[in-house]
Amino acid sequence: MKVKIPYQKGLYPGMFGSLYVPLGKEKTILIPKGCIQRIGQFESVFVKEKEGWQLRYIWTGKSQGDKVEV
Repeated sequence: MKVKIPYQKGLYPGMFGSLYVPLGKEKTILIPKGCIQRIGQFESVFVKEKEGWQLRYIWTGKSQGDKVEV
């Protein structure tokens, strides 16, 4: 792919690079990293339900500051 970008010192034609192209918006849930419990390979959090607190297993994604995507 060829990309035209403004001149920047230290960049030259033919250099390798990575390009991030956003494909759309995505809704995510972010929770504080401190809420996540790790047991071996598994990650879990407690979720407040009508009946009380329930343990839920989760898969985490990208970090954003002190929060992580679930």
